[in-house]
Amino acid sequence: MKKFFFCLIAAMMVGVCGVSAQNPYPEEDDPDAFVIPVTYAGARPTLQDFINSSFDFNAEYYGLGEVWGAVDDAWTKYKKNQKQDADTKLTVDGKNGYFKYERVYVDEDTKDTSILVAEICYWNCSDGKHKLYCENVSCFFNGRAVGTEHVGISFYVFNSATRKMTHIHNDAMGVEVNTGFDKWDSECPIVTYSLPQVGKDIIATINNKPTGNEQVVLKWNGFRFE
Repeated sequence: MKKFFFCLIAAMMVGVCGVSAQNPYPEEDDPDAFVIPVTYAGARPTLQDFINSSFDFNAEYYGLGEVWGAVDDAWTKYKKNQKQDADTKLTVDGKNGYFKYERVYVDEDTKDTSILVAEICYWNCSDGKHKLYCENVSCFFNGRAVGTEHVGISFYVFNSATRKMTHIHNDAMGVEVNTGFDKWDSECPIVTYSLPQVGKDIIATINNKPTGNEQVVLKWNGFRFE
């Protein structure tokens, strides 16, 4: 009886270990996944390591484009301790793994105001082996969110064993917000995101609703959002 009991416990432990050993991010096994090597010298990557690796890799192979090119220029000035442009504000919080670029442009003739916001953030995952890296862009014109090819949020999971981060689609991260709109028109819904400088949850805002903007809290569960 004792022998059977110990065998049963052993079998249960094997099952538990098998589950816990599973990779929480199967996207890493996809040979076609978009992967960025992360270069760092210390025991673990810092916010600056993540940003440098992302910007350098994309600039070399794909080009940064208008928005991220402007962010990269500001980031370079920051690293060189140079003054930012008058219309640009930078927030770099290495302790909390958060970066924010804000640019405000006011047309001298029409007084129309355009605001560009780019954020970067990373989270420590519950397994102690992964980190989640995120880049986010929002645009506003006269206080209203607008959609462009540059607007949106993207996620990458960093693996400390491989020193690489793999792109993961928003739906797999639990970041798919139901706007509640049945059709697209001049009041089309625009979802913007606010990354946490302090805390772990993402705030999603559904803009341009007839009843006013609506906020949705995407709660971090250690690996994804709910």
